[in-house]
Amino acid sequence: MDQFLEFERTYRKDGLIDWSQNHVELPIFAAAFYLVMVFYLPGFIKKPFSLKKPLALWNLILAIFSIMGASRTIPVFLKNLEKGFAHSVCGDVSYLDGASGLWMALFIYSKFFELIDTLFLILHKRDVIFLHWFHHLTVLLYCWQAFCYGVSFGLWFATMNYVVRDVLFSFTYSEDSLMSLD
Repeated sequence: MDQFLEFERTYRKDGLIDWSQNHVELPIFAAAFYLVMVFYLPGFIKKPFSLKKPLALWNLILAIFSIMGASRTIPVFLKNLEKGFAHSVCGDVSYLDGASGLWMALFIYSKFFELIDTLFLILHKRDVIFLHWFHHLTVLLYCWQAFCYGVSFGLWFATMNYVVRDVLFSFTYSEDSLMSLD
């Protein structure tokens, strides 16, 4: 039995990659907006918001998304790795078609939504450390660039990120840590 849905199996990269290449302004505008949010929005927040339920829901959505993405990219990743490490890093980009390709595209576009992580910190009046905002900013820009130009090791990057994000969301946001947000 095929584990993929029909729209996943028939996904082809060309249309979305062409569209992304023709709209390189999107990550630039998002990065500019993000930096304004990081450096100026905290001055407008007078007292912390209570975020326990919205944050728990947000992290549940990201965890489910990461599980789905990992389930679609891990099989292709392992198949590419069977052909050797060099192939998995410098080989073809056929993984950008089909189910893994769709989930790679969703991964790239999810980087815009992941900027909301920082908004939660700001609204709760938590410090946004350099590593946090720099990571979100550079990953957004790098992923867009890598997607537009079909970087072969992008499968490594996305698969690792899906797996790590799932593990982090599963264990970091336990009931105890959610309690500390109120």
